[in-house]
Amino acid sequence: MLDQQGLFADLRAGEWGKHAWLLFLLGTNVLPTLAHAALGMLTLLYIYPGFLRRLVADLIQSDAGSPVRRIWGALLYAAMNVASIWIVVGGLFGLLSLDHGAVVGWIIDGFAAYAQFIGALPAGAS
Repeated sequence: MLDQQGLFADLRAGEWGKHAWLLFLLGTNVLPTLAHAALGMLTLLYIYPGFLRRLVADLIQSDAGSPVRRIWGALLYAAMNVASIWIVVGGLFGLLSLDHGAVVGWIIDGFAAYAQFIGALPAGAS
């Protein structure tokens, strides 16, 4: 069927081209997980301190004659939303690319451990 010892050895050695079909399958499993993690982080980042929320609300609801305060409130609110999204995107980018492949190695190790757990790989093989 599939030489799993050779497969994990190739993946750890960085020979991705031999197993592009498997990487596609693993990617379709890992990407939704990362999307859910990003959504969770995004919701946590929307919990802004009370003073900042009050400031934005006061600016947007301001009746102080000049519409400039409302515009500043809307711009601050938009900036908070954009910052929340880009902090998550930047964090995921850093997690997956700036660690010299450590996270990818952990994912491969996790799949290899699961293969050993279900008996597809002999114990101690990798």
